[in-house]
Amino acid sequence: ETSGYMCSKGKRGWRKNARLNPGLKIAVTSREYRHQPAALSLRGGPRTGDHVNILLNTELIGDIIAIAAGRDLEDRVISDINAVEL
Repeated sequence: ETSGYMCSKGKRGWRKNARLNPGLKIAVTSREYRHQPAALSLRGGPRTGDHVNILLNTELIGDIIAIAAGRDLEDRVISDINAVEL
């Protein structure tokens, strides 16, 4: 399950649609995080990928720090979102 269609490589998203991303000047990177909840955690633990609880995900926090430090990230797509065509 993913909500990343607009960031995927499809024709209708921000990556390839100049109407949504004028001049295609803004880089778009897709990062997905697998939902791996901790058994005894009410919030899902450090590897959750569930809705708001993803803010506790240690991989996401590491990616945010990397972006803030000026590092570019590669796409990481776990789902089959790139195969979806609407």
